[in-house]
Amino acid sequence: MTSHQLQFLFIDIALILAAARGLGHLAARAGQPAVIGEIIAGVLLGPTLLGGPLSETLLPSEVRPVLAGMANLGVALFMFAVGLDIDGATLRANGRVTAAAALGSSAVPFLLGRARLRPDARP
Repeated sequence: MTSHQLQFLFIDIALILAAARGLGHLAARAGQPAVIGEIIAGVLLGPTLLGGPLSETLLPSEVRPVLAGMANLGVALFMFAVGLDIDGATLRANGRVTAAAALGSSAVPFLLGRARLRPDARP
């Protein structure tokens, strides 16, 4: 990675953190969880709303793979931290609901996709 790309990477990280922190603060002042504002910041900075030349200027294509890798690492660390905070007794007490949610969120889409890929299925 060149020094120019590294400079853009640090600028992009600062931009992402500032937007997430700022919108998180605004959401908290509006009585919403800060994570709502942080999600909105992600949508605003992502390709959904920020497309075209402005997106290429703020988030150059050379930096995006590094940002994606850092985002994946962040999600993995976040999931690990959430797993550490789960209370086993509460999880066992709500075992049926937890199992139904886990099964429904994985089995139903799998079965629908499988049904769609059957050889005799029509588009």
